[in-house]
Amino acid sequence: MIRPDDVSGLPLSRPACSLTDKRSDRQEPIISVRGLVNRFGQQVVHDGLDLDVYPGEILGIVGGSGTGKTVLLKSILGLQKATAGKIIFMSDELTSSGAHGPATWGVLFQSGALFSGLTVLENISAPLLEHTRIAAQTVKELALLKMKMVGLPEGACHKFPSELSGGMIKRAALARALAIDPPIIFLDEPTSGLDPIAAEEFDELILYLKNHLELTVVMISHDLDSLFNTCDRIAVLVDKQVIADTPECIRQHPHPWIQRYFGGLRGKLRQQPVRSPDGT
Repeated sequence: MIRPDDVSGLPLSRPACSLTDKRSDRQEPIISVRGLVNRFGQQVVHDGLDLDVYPGEILGIVGGSGTGKTVLLKSILGLQKATAGKIIFMSDELTSSGAHGPATWGVLFQSGALFSGLTVLENISAPLLEHTRIAAQTVKELALLKMKMVGLPEGACHKFPSELSGGMIKRAALARALAIDPPIIFLDEPTSGLDPIAAEEFDELILYLKNHLELTVVMISHDLDSLFNTCDRIAVLVDKQVIADTPECIRQHPHPWIQRYFGGLRGKLRQQPVRSPDGT
């Protein structure tokens, strides 16, 4: 049973590094991107990009400005038509079948993207009303359940987005993304704009929901703490391609941009042990 009150006490685990990622030997990917090309005029953003997403994992996507992180996400979601390539979801080629749809996956956009004229409860109820034939009272009960799952108080159900804090907006948007019990959710900068405490709580929430709902999570993030606290693998967009591996192995990768990103001052601070009050 999910107990939101227990979320903040969960330990954050970090996957150990292995010399070779053996995940592909154990599982079939839930999503496969093959030969993806995204071109805008003369600008080539992706050039033959390959990427797999495996069931039950949290995959973080990072990259420099202009490397096409959001374009990749939109291509997978069907919001951006790729110039070339295939995107396969559980053996179905989405690029040819047009099988994309909000009823299949949950999405948390960077700003939350809540409907400003709807209350929190109405925002969370919207996917259920749009894609199911559930009775109105049941929709309300399910929406309230999703609120509890993400740690929102029931008193927030009648608030409008303008009345919410940044952290509450993220949680409400996450509840909406989870409304139809999707097998996979996509998060675009989920901790962006949050203070360190709220960001850590959100990381813990994502881990908690992933473990209890058996979710697959794909998230774009620049937050080194989030990447190392939550991700099973990290996919780095460099040279119009992608390099994906466990956080430990990515940190050891010799590519200059990766070394600068994960080996810079912030990355080194992230690796330092936390001092106890007595200085030990």
